[in-house]
Amino acid sequence: MKTIAIYLLVLIYPCLIFSQKITNLRVILPDNIDLSQLSISFNNGINTRDLQNLINNNIIEINDTIWSRYGTLSCAYPDSTSTNGIPNYDYWITEGENVVDFNVKSRFQNAFSQAILENALSVRNEGYGRYLSYIEVLNNSLSKFYLNNYSKFDSHPDLLDFFLCKQDSFTNKGLEFLRTNSNEYISLWIFQREYASTRRNSAKFDLQFFSTIFPDSLKKTFIGKKTLSIIKARMGSRIGQEAPDFTVLDSNNNVIQLYKYRGNYVLLDFWASWCNPCMKSMPKIKMMQNQYLNDNLKVISISVDDNPKNYNKALKEIGNIEDWSFVNDESISDVYGVSPIPQVILIDKNGIIIYNLEDMDDYSLTQLENLLKNLSK
Repeated sequence: MKTIAIYLLVLIYPCLIFSQKITNLRVILPDNIDLSQLSISFNNGINTRDLQNLINNNIIEINDTIWSRYGTLSCAYPDSTSTNGIPNYDYWITEGENVVDFNVKSRFQNAFSQAILENALSVRNEGYGRYLSYIEVLNNSLSKFYLNNYSKFDSHPDLLDFFLCKQDSFTNKGLEFLRTNSNEYISLWIFQREYASTRRNSAKFDLQFFSTIFPDSLKKTFIGKKTLSIIKARMGSRIGQEAPDFTVLDSNNNVIQLYKYRGNYVLLDFWASWCNPCMKSMPKIKMMQNQYLNDNLKVISISVDDNPKNYNKALKEIGNIEDWSFVNDESISDVYGVSPIPQVILIDKNGIIIYNLEDMDDYSLTQLENLLKNLSK
């Protein structure tokens, strides 16, 4: 599946019981950094926690349960030398006491690329560095082309087509590494994080790749079971499938149950406060609602923000939109296998999915508008 997307880690609860471990993590942040520019989180195998609000005097301390082989501490912080966006650095957290000390003198430009570790592991040193080196040439070429041309994609379709071809080559290069190193835990970790949880390929392709490439010894692990559940959730929200029901409270504390909207078309709009394409698409969706189906189209905007302050701030900026329900509940994105955003799903009057942005690769929402236009006739 070809697309340009913002990638976001999807969180799915596998329906299996695995041994769990307790970790105590202490993170020491560098002096003289702009904390507002830092994105830092911890994934315990099931949930991802935003650690920004836990910073106290440049120190973070958490106690958590690790469900997978490792927990993952992720840090993203800009530096002046990067040409591929904001660099991200990951550290595996083990059972027991862990310390990740970034407050060290480093010869590297980015303060989070090096740390003094106690029991924790640098993911780059555990095999991820080999993967990055393997895809480096194509990654740099793709990033450079995107940065130089993305503003022209709408007016020059030939540039977009060329970018998508380069993106396919880049993706295939990464998959080549995973095939060659399929017996390594790091390969399954990369596959879940950068492929199964994204729109790089169709869910059908990812299921076949997972089933045929990785050995049973990895597929039976916690991360293996979770990866499979991620892919199956994506497949369960494809066109022609019955939309999974859910019951949640919206931003006004009204109970929203999807099943009760039978008889109306329902549009699920998955977004986040930090997702610029998501925010820009809302006025366009509202225009479509007013112009085509009006009261017969119910819109539920589902935020995947893990920080309530950011969500509430975004709601104030958006303002009141009549006939829209706003929800901040990540569990719905889990059920629908939503990973990259924006993602839009349209459900017909009988509860069947008739449009999926991922399935239709409709980043501009042109096909959605044509569908709504036809439904209004």
